[in-house]
Amino acid sequence: MQHSVQPVESARRQIAAAAFLIAEHQPTSRTLCSCGRLLPCTVATASSRAHDHNSSVLALLLATMELPTIATAGR
Repeated sequence: MQHSVQPVESARRQIAAAAFLIAEHQPTSRTLCSCGRLLPCTVATASSRAHDHNSSVLALLLATMELPTIATAGR
């Protein structure tokens, strides 16, 4: 069984987009994000969650493989 490339590619793209947004939304002071929002920045928080979620999805998709049947138990 081969899994579709589409979910893997989608997860990779979402991770890349989230990483870009996280890099753009860094704290500049103790109270402000580089975008001007008060900390915690909602964009940075959402991007971090999306990155974590898609990293988990990607790990599951790439770790899943069909194993051969070695033997069946007779009854």
